[in-house]
Amino acid sequence: VSDLGIPQILTMPEDVVLENDPGVCGAGHTWDLPETSDNCVVSALVSSHQPGDIFPTGETTVFYTAQDTTGNIVSDQFTVIVNDLEAPIFNGLPAEITVSCDPGVCTAQVNWAEPVASDNCEILNYTISHQPGDIFALGTSTVSLEASDIHGNQSSATFTVVVLDQEAPEISGTPEDITLSAVEGFCGAVAEWSEPVATDNCQQLGLSSSSASGSFFPVGSTSVIYSVSDPSANVTESSFTVTVTDDEAPTFTSLPDDFTVPTEPGICGAVVTWAEPGGGDNCAVGSLTLDMENGTYLDEGEYLVTAVVNDIHGNSLTDQFTITVADMENPQLTGVFEDITLIADTGNCGTVATWEAPTTSDNCLGEVLAVNYAPGTYFVTGTTEVRYVATDASGNVHEEAFNVIVIDDQFPTIEGVPADIQVSNDPGLCTSVVDWIQETSSDNCSIGLHATTHQPGDAFELGTTVVGISVVDPSGNETSASFIVTVTDDENPQLLDMPADITIGTDIGSCGATVSWTEPTPSDNCEAIGMSSDIENGSFFEVGPTTVTYSLQDTSGNFFTDSFVVFVTEDEAPTITGVPADVVINVESGLCGASFDWVLPTISDNCIVAQESGSHLPGDFFSVGSTTVTYAAIDTAGNETSESFVVSVEDDEFPVITGVPLDVTLSSDAGVCAAVHEWSTPEVSDNCEIDSFLQTNAPGDLFLIGVTTVQFTAEDLAGNITEQQFTITVVDDEAPEILGVSSDIQIDTDSGVCTAVVDWVSETSSDNCGVFEHSTSHQPGNVFELGTTIVEINVTDVNGNVSTSSFAVTVTDNEVPL
Repeated sequence: VSDLGIPQILTMPEDVVLENDPGVCGAGHTWDLPETSDNCVVSALVSSHQPGDIFPTGETTVFYTAQDTTGNIVSDQFTVIVNDLEAPIFNGLPAEITVSCDPGVCTAQVNWAEPVASDNCEILNYTISHQPGDIFALGTSTVSLEASDIHGNQSSATFTVVVLDQEAPEISGTPEDITLSAVEGFCGAVAEWSEPVATDNCQQLGLSSSSASGSFFPVGSTSVIYSVSDPSANVTESSFTVTVTDDEAPTFTSLPDDFTVPTEPGICGAVVTWAEPGGGDNCAVGSLTLDMENGTYLDEGEYLVTAVVNDIHGNSLTDQFTITVADMENPQLTGVFEDITLIADTGNCGTVATWEAPTTSDNCLGEVLAVNYAPGTYFVTGTTEVRYVATDASGNVHEEAFNVIVIDDQFPTIEGVPADIQVSNDPGLCTSVVDWIQETSSDNCSIGLHATTHQPGDAFELGTTVVGISVVDPSGNETSASFIVTVTDDENPQLLDMPADITIGTDIGSCGATVSWTEPTPSDNCEAIGMSSDIENGSFFEVGPTTVTYSLQDTSGNFFTDSFVVFVTEDEAPTITGVPADVVINVESGLCGASFDWVLPTISDNCIVAQESGSHLPGDFFSVGSTTVTYAAIDTAGNETSESFVVSVEDDEFPVITGVPLDVTLSSDAGVCAAVHEWSTPEVSDNCEIDSFLQTNAPGDLFLIGVTTVQFTAEDLAGNITEQQFTITVVDDEAPEILGVSSDIQIDTDSGVCTAVVDWVSETSSDNCGVFEHSTSHQPGNVFELGTTIVEINVTDVNGNVSTSSFAVTVTDNEVPL
């Protein structure tokens, strides 16, 4: 009797997930031992691990195997998963580190004992943001540490490094003491110097100063202090002295110019005053003095006054001005006469006048008296001024005058006045140049004006003219005389700018013309009157020649005539009206053209139409395209006109395609992913002419699987296009082929197991279009269970046709139990 019953493991611990024990890269785990049973006796229970074992992090499989006394074996298992949840730690982490900047720089090199990262398992990554010996900038820097273990637990920590700036800034290039003279006009001076330079170990600094270069400094000594403070409040100062001296003399802001004052009335001197002078200084005036007292009495003459001004620093200035006391009082005249009036002596142009001379007086003595005419002088007619002039020793002058008036009451005389004169006009003029001997005149004094209205050789107008003569002496005494000049007109008038003969075409629409011209200009040496013509300007003239005559008369009765010819020609072409506009029509059905009808146009002429013609008649047939219809007319004068219009016939009739095949569905040709199709080519016709006939495919073409549209396109010469089509559908109904399918296989189980690994040559597949999917339920080399297994093969082509095949694999257990 053989014991074929396999033992059983009745209770197996559940899978468990644990956290690592502190500080350990694993965890201890205990469990109850599984219970077993067997139809006979369990002889052994073997395990890969024991309760209480330490399990490493990760997943560990615990295997149990039970065996009975006959050697039948059964195995089971459970899983222990230990997760590492403990983060790394840092040992020896420094506290905050505080240091001063290294000399001359704004940084510090800092060292420390580097912390060490540790973990219960293993450190994977450890980083630190700064290393011992790194250079740290001024201020507070954070040093960051990060560590991660091999299980992804992470830790971070920080400590701070504080760098302090305790180094004071430096000032270099401070100027030496400066001594300056005050600027002209100012109580001080502008001092300039090269700015000192501030340096610091940390920052480029700006200096501050009590006074800037280029500042204004008052007279005296001033300290200039420079100071600088860095951001850490370290302060440095440096200074120098600016001394300004006052070397500028004061000035007079107001000092009297040299001036002159007149003597006081009736005396030869004056009390003199002036505006007090003023002093100015770039700093301040100390004193101002004069060597003459203001308000002193001075006799006539010149006086020099000296002024001295001193400033507060001992500088002084001296200046002077001159006072002149001048005699400006005029001398006096007494006993000057009033005006004297006298009559000229007969036959003379004047007379003698007498009077008593005046007397003089002055404030300073030494005056002189002068006169332009003495008593008893002969005076001519008119007014003569007698002037007395008194001049004193200072050149002051006093003048007085009176007039001596001599009156002329004698009239002038005229001799040699001509008798009256009569003459004819000069040729071409309405005047005549007349000459005579000029009259003469005389007077006791002189002739002031001898005037005549005309002079010998003057041109006189037609008719009677009075020539007037007037003579006036300088005293206004006047004498006049006259004579008559008569001029007569004996010359005929003229017509100027008489039109030349005129040739002109007829007015539009008339068999004649309205003619205008520029009127001739009547001309006469005197005045033309009564110009007339036998035909009025702007009249209507018949075709042919016509004479126009003008006549003219002047105011003296003289007469004149002249003429020109107007010739009217017919130049107007006939007119054609009612010509149709260009027309576009369509072809008549089935014809390559069309008939067109219209109303005949009207032909007319301003005179007479001699001949008319037309290229086409209403109702004519016109071919496709553009045809010009022309009408022409000629009048009796040979003037010709033509008009036309265009008849455009458009072909809008489409070609006709007949015999187009019906849609067809075909199976693909054997072994090919397409099919050949034949058909009869359609026929095409048109009312005019076919220009082209195209088809996308030809009979006998090979058509691929699917739907193909065969397009027929016919186009006539007018561009009208007709399209027809049919479809060819090619269907792939050919299933794929499976080749080399294995025959049924029978095989024993492999040694010691209840299965068998089975191998065979894989089948192949093909299709007329293409294999989309080739699948089998099993592959060569697969493990087959005890018994019969069907290996199924499925092949699908790209168009969904499916083929299947199969073979059987039978595994038999021929192995004897032990």
